[in-house]
Amino acid sequence: MSKQTKTMETKIDVMIVGSQKAATTGLLTLLGTHPEVEIQTHTECVFFSKNDEFNRGLEWMRWKYFSGINESRKIITKDINLFRNRAGIERMVGTFPRIQIVTMIRNPVDRAYSAFWYNKKMGIENSKTFEEAISKNLFSGKEEDIDGERAKGYLFNGDYMSHICLVNKYVKENQHTILVAEEFFNDSIKATIGILSDLELVGEGLDADKINQNKGGASVYPWVNTLLSTSRKTPDMIKQPLRTILGPKNITKIKQNIKKFNTRKENVRSKMSEQLQNDLFDYFLKKNKGLSSLVKTNISWVKNCC
Repeated sequence: MSKQTKTMETKIDVMIVGSQKAATTGLLTLLGTHPEVEIQTHTECVFFSKNDEFNRGLEWMRWKYFSGINESRKIITKDINLFRNRAGIERMVGTFPRIQIVTMIRNPVDRAYSAFWYNKKMGIENSKTFEEAISKNLFSGKEEDIDGERAKGYLFNGDYMSHICLVNKYVKENQHTILVAEEFFNDSIKATIGILSDLELVGEGLDADKINQNKGGASVYPWVNTLLSTSRKTPDMIKQPLRTILGPKNITKIKQNIKKFNTRKENVRSKMSEQLQNDLFDYFLKKNKGLSSLVKTNISWVKNCC
């Protein structure tokens, strides 16, 4: 691993590691507006979380995610698949020992509900309702089997304490920043200043008007969901030639346009029952006991996790 690092000119300074639907894309794109920062060309840099990508080597990662960047700037990237991913975190820290890690957390009930609708739009979730998708695991007290599909871990991705404790085993305390999504929603610039400070950069130059977020709204066309689902299962031997021909940046633009095309502007989500909200909150309260001692904030759901 050290041999690979020496041949790798691109050095990742910051990795945002989840949780899914906790404003990670918004944070990444905001940081990307800073004149001294470069960000990845793909939505997620899954190099460390995917065995097949890691085995290709760091030069391949550089081509796929960082082609054409200015390497004298600070490089910030993200991968929600690193959330509670021991193997991926080990690889990442082993490759870049001084990397800064950012974990974003959000009210776990809101996060799970938003993730369900986003997964429906992307062709990942086949359940008709959120209740159907979550009830079996919620009432059995067992997390989902997330092997190969971490996005469907509605309970798994809301256990912030397990993730934070895992990350803290591999890096020093000053290398791990925990941001609350609700604070980012309230004042994105203020919530981001600390990350820039760790990189010895000032906050001037950030442009909140250019924040991009993966909206979890309902989809417009079911056939697009099916198309996206099929593309996700397409063998890499077929997808790789397309990546080579079109290039990483064009692939990302195509995906973003498809998502935008298939997202309803109006809110047509069915409402979650009050009983399910309470059951979920009780579940996450137990999982995140002690969170308030690690995260200093006035956001009420965090303060309740004592």
